[in-house]
Amino acid sequence: MTNFARTHALRACCVVSLGAILLSATACSTHTLSTGYDEPPEEVELGESVLEKRIRSIDEYYSEPRDQYSVETSYRRAIESVSPVNGYAGLWRAVRAAAWLAHNHPVPSQRVEFAKAGIYVGKRSKHRLSASVETWYYTGLCWLALANYGDETTDEQVSEVEYHLATAVEIDGGFDHCGPLRELGDFLRRKHDPDFAGPAVGSLMKATKLLERACNTCPDFAANQLALGRAYSDGKLFAEARLATDRVFRSPKPVDYSAEHQQWLYEAQTLREQITLLDNRSVESTAFDETSAPLPGGARVDDGSSVPASSETISGIDGIVDGIVDEIVDENGAVKASFVPPAKTE
Repeated sequence: MTNFARTHALRACCVVSLGAILLSATACSTHTLSTGYDEPPEEVELGESVLEKRIRSIDEYYSEPRDQYSVETSYRRAIESVSPVNGYAGLWRAVRAAAWLAHNHPVPSQRVEFAKAGIYVGKRSKHRLSASVETWYYTGLCWLALANYGDETTDEQVSEVEYHLATAVEIDGGFDHCGPLRELGDFLRRKHDPDFAGPAVGSLMKATKLLERACNTCPDFAANQLALGRAYSDGKLFAEARLATDRVFRSPKPVDYSAEHQQWLYEAQTLREQITLLDNRSVESTAFDETSAPLPGGARVDDGSSVPASSETISGIDGIVDGIVDEIVDENGAVKASFVPPAKTE
């Protein structure tokens, strides 16, 4: 081989090697995890002590500070730890990790994939753990992520979000700092917004009731007060909205949501600026666009210590979604409710 040929061969090898390096680097920078949501998690045959160690590891990887890689590890280990020996504790933990990744993964397409994975594993979890608030709540969050980040928001997605979150509210509305109440209320609030991309369902009044209850049950969680402030602002109750944002700034930082807490503070400041702007433009600041009526019971906040509290506003109604809860009014005008889950087929 001539020197000329050797030189060109060497250059070609260098180009190929450099291309391989760049391809590898690109793959690493957009790391994705195969969710395998179309394959059911297999049950493992392990001893109780081994499974107990696995569950501790799963929870440790999910604990703060959370990031894509630690939560993916939690998800993968939970999928590999499904067993009747420990009451299928791995199932709902897998849905929990999938829900977090469905809302926080840096790659948008992976958010959709993990939302589908959580929904799929959630079906299995509902069969095994039908009374588990964790299963219903985190599966509902996966449906919510699919509605938010999918190609389009469908009637099915809206229905499933409401169904799962309302069921979680009925089981334990106070779980995860009143997460079921907060997420369902905020979901209904956004459906009231005509700019929302999905079907026009929901009610601002119903959303406000749910969020008021969340704030009365879990008053020190900033996300609850922030969501209620947005609902009040949407209803042109700007004085109440300001007080809600004030409570966001006074809320202690939770040990399990410290990173999110900083974001809520920023969003509360932005919301307060928006409230000031809207209030200056508003002619009537105490009427709801939807009904032109005050809150139930006519309650108003007169200081920053609590949210409106009347017997109707926080009457113990766990779900306030049409078709899921039937409201009954007794002879004294008090509202009672009975939970009637709609028929569902998997």
